[in-house]
Amino acid sequence: MKTFIASPHLGDKWKKIQGEFVQLYTTDYTLFQYDVPGCSHLKSLKTCVKFLVDSGSSGDLLVIMDSDAFPIAEWQERVLTYLEEGNEFVAIQRLENPYWWKEIAHPSFCAWKYGTDIFFDGASTPYIYGYLTRKWKKLHRTNVNNLHEIMYGIYDNFIYHHGAGSRGDIEKEAYFSPGLKWKDDIFNDPMKFISTLRGRNDS
Repeated sequence: MKTFIASPHLGDKWKKIQGEFVQLYTTDYTLFQYDVPGCSHLKSLKTCVKFLVDSGSSGDLLVIMDSDAFPIAEWQERVLTYLEEGNEFVAIQRLENPYWWKEIAHPSFCAWKYGTDIFFDGASTPYIYGYLTRKWKKLHRTNVNNLHEIMYGIYDNFIYHHGAGSRGDIEKEAYFSPGLKWKDDIFNDPMKFISTLRGRNDS
């Protein structure tokens, strides 16, 4: 069994961090960091899925990650266990979203076995099709410390999603209350930043 990971990127901002964390916590894998040529998030996700399906074969684990998402602990065996329990796929569910998109299977992280039919829908915020009727493992926020109610999330203690990492500054600030600024501390010391969210001092 191999693991194939595809991630759509708008520029190089997150490639190094994502690549380092994937390498640290993943075995026998291929990482495809797709340079999005100005197309929509939905179209880029479809391109990533096509790469995964074209690359994988029976028994392989296929994974979509947002550019600002990556593993922060050993994760493959845990995901495989969830799939063996009868779930069609494993995905983040952001119940912390205050008004919108609370229930969807979020595209920031989704994993499934080769042969499972996975595709994305949604005009503005993409989501994994069939999340209302299919059986899937929902990964929920497990932060010990929260710097923000939506951003900087740890899910099921093994996946990190920064949130809005590829958006412009004006778009990003729209998520925050007046006076609360976007934090780029993760680029200075990723391990220390994530350890803060975990409530630990293991940087």
